Amino acid sequence: MRLSEALAGYGFVAIPMLLYLVLNVLAFFYAIYISVWKWNLISGPVSFLGLRNYSDVLSDPIFQRAVSNSIYYTVVWVPLTMAVGLFLAVIVNQKIRGQTFFRAAFYFPAIASSAAIT
Repeated sequence: MRLSEALAGYGFVAIPMLLYLVLNVLAFFYAIYISVWKWNLISGPVSFLGLRNYSDVLSDPIFQRAVSNSIYYTVVWVPLTMAVGLFLAVIVNQKIRGQTFFRAAFYFPAIASSAAIT
């Protein structure tokens, strides 16, 4: 590969990487910065709070319930739906009795909804 081709490739990759850096990484650090201040929307930062906002959130029972619900959803429902999806994919692709029925039952909701839209 010639040097000019490599530089062109790096140039094409540099633009999205720069956008990612500006829009995501810097915004993340700015959000952390403003989270340690008590903000007044009119006059800007009023007083430094430190980690008090975080301690308030972590001690809130509603937040704790939300975290436990998220963990439960991640640990139980995501693997369960993946297993059901894998099972359905295996049934649709196997040479078994009733294969046509399973394929029709599987694809019918997608076909019916597109027909209802048009």
